[in-house]
Amino acid sequence: MDGIRLDNPYLGNEEEKRRTLFRNNENVIYLENDSCEVFDITIDGCPCTPKFCGGFQYPRQSTQPKMLWGQIPEDCDILISHGLPA
Repeated sequence: MDGIRLDNPYLGNEEEKRRTLFRNNENVIYLENDSCEVFDITIDGCPCTPKFCGGFQYPRQSTQPKMLWGQIPEDCDILISHGLPA
């Protein structure tokens, strides 16, 4: 396979390859529980989705998605996520 998979069950060592690929590309701003500012606009990227806690990649009864969601800055202008918070 020439590409990389982004789905969790098949990541294996590819998760680190994906992060390295995105972080080493000067044309990409990779936001994973992180923020950046572009033209005075604050953008935050959060892949977790508390609404689906117990679904997909989240263990049932996990508090991690809600904890990560709680770290999103209040002054965030744009939020990039997989879904709604609750």
